Amino acid sequence: MRVYTIQTASVVHQLRTQPIVYSRYHKALFQQRYFEMFKQPYQYIYDKYREQKKYSFGPDEGLFWAYDQFKFFSDGYYRMVPIKRSSNYLLTLDLPEDLSLAFNSTAWNMCNLLYSNEDKLMGYDWDLMFDPEAPTIMAADYRRRYPEKTTMSDEQIVGTTREVVFPYIQADWIQGAKHFRGKANRIN
Repeated sequence: MRVYTIQTASVVHQLRTQPIVYSRYHKALFQQRYFEMFKQPYQYIYDKYREQKKYSFGPDEGLFWAYDQFKFFSDGYYRMVPIKRSSNYLLTLDLPEDLSLAFNSTAWNMCNLLYSNEDKLMGYDWDLMFDPEAPTIMAADYRRRYPEKTTMSDEQIVGTTREVVFPYIQADWIQGAKHFRGKANRIN
């Protein structure tokens, strides 16, 4: 599976000197602003990965995050995220399918916003991330709220981008590495 991920210069340096690098991201996660608000959805991803991949995380292991489409980066959205101002690298990886856990990107972003929605059961949106019918279900829900959008296809409303998580990167998976710097200010 071809995926695209932004990684720090230190990860790229480690991959030049050793064949495999494990993610340590979860240690930094707790230092992120608003972590308490997003703690449950992130823990859900870790639990799903552990369950579906039969993987045991070491005490200092986390997950790398990537996208299955370059469009997320080429459209410039990622460059607008203020926390990405530092110098990083855009890595293109050929990731083994059996190591990756993919889910609908829009459903992930929506579950972060909607998990407290009182008219839906807790966990409903989280489970939707892994449902192959997520675009259809989410588009129908969107059309109920915005009937004027009925002419748009499910893919236009929800999108087809998938986020992918995996616990480590092997140097021989790298198909390309490009210097990547975000913008200093978010465009409104």
